[in-house]
Amino acid sequence: MEYIEDFKAMKIIISGGWGYGNLGDDAILLATLDLLQQAYEGAEIVALTYSPDPLVRDRYPNVRFARAAHSVLDWGSSEAMFRRLDRHYGLLNRVQLKCREAIANSELAYRIRENDPKILYLQREIADADLFVMAGGGYFNEHWASNVRAHLREVDLARAHGVPYALLGQTFGAFRDAALKQRIAGTMRGAQAIAVRDEFSHRDLAALQIDAALIPDIALSGVRTRPFEADAERPVGLILNNGNEAFLARMASVFARFVADSGSGAPVDVIMSRRWQGDLEASLTVQHVLNQHRIENRLVLPSSVFDLESALARCRLVISENLHGLIVAARNQVPVVAVNDYPVGSPNHRKFDSFMSQIGSERFCIDRESEVGETLDLLHARLASAEAFHAFMPRFCQGVREDYLRFVRGLRHARAARPLPAAPLAACA
Repeated sequence: MEYIEDFKAMKIIISGGWGYGNLGDDAILLATLDLLQQAYEGAEIVALTYSPDPLVRDRYPNVRFARAAHSVLDWGSSEAMFRRLDRHYGLLNRVQLKCREAIANSELAYRIRENDPKILYLQREIADADLFVMAGGGYFNEHWASNVRAHLREVDLARAHGVPYALLGQTFGAFRDAALKQRIAGTMRGAQAIAVRDEFSHRDLAALQIDAALIPDIALSGVRTRPFEADAERPVGLILNNGNEAFLARMASVFARFVADSGSGAPVDVIMSRRWQGDLEASLTVQHVLNQHRIENRLVLPSSVFDLESALARCRLVISENLHGLIVAARNQVPVVAVNDYPVGSPNHRKFDSFMSQIGSERFCIDRESEVGETLDLLHARLASAEAFHAFMPRFCQGVREDYLRFVRGLRHARAARPLPAAPLAACA
């Protein structure tokens, strides 16, 4: 058994659910990179991504970015889900993308492209790695089969070349497809270590007799400390992306009443945490309702995760239907209220429920069943608890960071030694 103490000859590859225009997922990428750079100082890190973000790449000049397997195996269909802001989608485009999506989610489509030349290039990239890390967040669910198969393909390439792998900060969906569930379970059992971010996934894996650590979302490890400001002139931040216009209008009306009742002259910031056309349409609906109630507001369209964090950090309260809108705000000690209108038991509902419980805020959740008076009371109560929340979050985030550092630093000791070549290349023990 051999150990690397000088990590400069070590190569780590990470992959995960980022690169799709969801800025919150970039927060996961950044937190993962920060932890690995601290734990393995000087190691070469290669980040696989669906679509490299130039701003993230500039922030991490020592990290090399490469295309993930899903950028090949999805047949270009992921645009059907996120519809970029910089492109017009006519009816024909939408139909074509939906057809591609149906094809990409099939096993046949996967088989056709699993040995595409671009995948073989990825195989050469992975073959000489010392560690492969499949990072978060919640994309391992059966509703996005092409993504699941693509990430399993990356792990399979690591296994085929004897590269140890770990899974970090995951949420796993409830899989009804027995064959896919069995394949995922086999992948989990081959991992040297697993960390999941919610108790639901932890229980699901335990039922399959798979050991996993339970650590809250890895983006929380990006600890922020700010002085407490009880400033009524700071804006209320809203992140709403529900496709149901009636639901959006009802929520916006309640929030308008809350802002009016609170007597603040500050505007409402309608913040987009995902650069998707559907989110823009939802945000414009919210703005329309706020305008009807004569509530001053502005649309905030961040260009990067760094802009998103700045927009959320200046708020006095954030109400969000996007998980990482909640997480990024909370790590900046901004009190949060979750709009969790997802079906009970769904992957989205599970991760919202778990996160809000972990930060002691499980009662600060609303959905379409919430009564107007009840919601108003809840929002005022959340504001009243702002100072206590501000004091709690830095300690909580620091604990998350320490847990992840222990987890990540332990990975190198779990690797079985491989024969070293004549040249002094690094190996992990």
